[in-house]
Amino acid sequence: MKILKIILICFGVLVFLLFTGMYCVAKFVDVNKYVPEITALVSKSIGREVKAGTAGLTFSFSRGIVLEIKDLGVADDPAFSDKPFVTVGRVVLSVDLKAVILARKLVISEIEISGPKVILVRNKDGVINAATMASGGTVKDISQKETSSPAPAALPVLLVSRFSITGGEVTFIDETFEPKLSVQLQKIDLVVRNLSLIDPFDFTIKAGLFSSAQNVSVTGRAGFDIAHLGARLADIKLSTDMGKISLDQLNAALPMLEPAGLKSPLGGILEVALPELVANANGLLSLKANARLSKGVMTSALVPLSVEDIELRADADQKNMDIKSLDFVFSEGNVHAQGYVANYMAEPVIDLTATASGIETKNISEAYKLPGRLTGKASAVIKAKLAGKTPEALMGSLAGDVKASVSNGTLEGVNVLEQGLSSIPMLPGLWDMVKADLPAETQKDLKEGVTLVEKCEMEASARDGLLTITRADLVTRDLVASAKGTVKLPDAVDIKADLYITKKVSGVLVNKVKDLGNLYDAEGRIYIPVLVSGPLTQPKVGADMDYLTQKLLVNKGKELLQNVIDKNPEVQGV
Repeated sequence: MKILKIILICFGVLVFLLFTGMYCVAKFVDVNKYVPEITALVSKSIGREVKAGTAGLTFSFSRGIVLEIKDLGVADDPAFSDKPFVTVGRVVLSVDLKAVILARKLVISEIEISGPKVILVRNKDGVINAATMASGGTVKDISQKETSSPAPAALPVLLVSRFSITGGEVTFIDETFEPKLSVQLQKIDLVVRNLSLIDPFDFTIKAGLFSSAQNVSVTGRAGFDIAHLGARLADIKLSTDMGKISLDQLNAALPMLEPAGLKSPLGGILEVALPELVANANGLLSLKANARLSKGVMTSALVPLSVEDIELRADADQKNMDIKSLDFVFSEGNVHAQGYVANYMAEPVIDLTATASGIETKNISEAYKLPGRLTGKASAVIKAKLAGKTPEALMGSLAGDVKASVSNGTLEGVNVLEQGLSSIPMLPGLWDMVKADLPAETQKDLKEGVTLVEKCEMEASARDGLLTITRADLVTRDLVASAKGTVKLPDAVDIKADLYITKKVSGVLVNKVKDLGNLYDAEGRIYIPVLVSGPLTQPKVGADMDYLTQKLLVNKGKELLQNVIDKNPEVQGV
């Protein structure tokens, strides 16, 4: 017992002397004079200039050795930027002496980093500025918990019990886009428990994306490959409230979206699960992701009506995205789409198939302020292919086909029969002459200011920004119209329509105005070719004057000549 007592006393004295020595070192040693030597050594090892402001060393029985460094900075590669690659306002590091002495482990009880800023740049060649700090390589699998091999006896195992970042900021500048994009994560708060350079660890992040508020939350697992500046993430769960996105910040960061004219409201809950993400200094090596958007809302100047109740399901790897389903409500109808985006990180190519049903056309007519309001329920089938990084490039590359129809429709504000007859300048006042003699059901439609649409169908194709209408048919009680032409997106119209007035109405018209009989077709219907040109919102509508001149004036001349011949038989053989 006496021997044990002596051993305990000796051990206590040893511990006291050790802690006293540590206190004296922390109290009387000025670590600032070692800062230039340490920063020079680090600068040489990473190939970047490293600077640090002041440093301080303190000791306490509760926190152990505490090292504080202020105003830390790492320069960027001059080939990328003259701005700092990394800046840190303050770093506080606490070392657990008990673990070093008893367990031969270098346990850092806590690292606190305040106000760090990182600027990542990808140049036009696709190289990231971080890549020049170390060579690339593969990263070992951390999807399962690994048992690290014992460290050499002379080197303690590094473990950080708690690692935290507050007020962080990461800016990613991508110069492969024109104009370049600049995405910023701000107000980053990160907490890691049991951070290790060998074993995987759990982390949580909160940050603001295109927002002054923290609208992004991330949890998951990570691990390092220090030799290659690599990392692998697993079991990542990301969620963000798109309703907190600032459209000003979004357009400033992604200028290619500005032509889309996104407007409020913008909303929805986006959830992303990443079973695996592997990256190193050379960029993204492997990615598996599943995305889900629910209760989404979007409004654009290009499409004045809101797109609501957006539900998206998509899978992605490091190159391609598979859009499993995209459903939303537009103009009171439902739209379902599926698609595939190839090479979305560089030059995206989009294949899309969509079906729509129950679309209320009156809302679209009013939103675009069209001269005639077509009411009814529209359905459509669309197949499209687009390529490019910007809305302009996407619209310019648009290639696809569409079939659309409207059922139970009425045309308000425009009477097609009146438009057709009023477009004949050789017969001024024709409409006023005949409208009182039209059938009773036609009179009723005129009084109510509507045209009942029995059939309205269209087939069109899009190539290189040009919409070609291959077939468009309109059937009403009084006429049949078919049209072909082009629409140069967004608003240049060039369409020819063939207007056939029904045989019943044609007979009434010819009885009133005999000259209209010169416009009969083989089936006894009055035929009027109509040309539509100009902007989509205010098109110029008129009859084909060359055709009408030939039919009305030439035939009128023939008729007059025949009258002369009838009255003067002697000239018939001349």
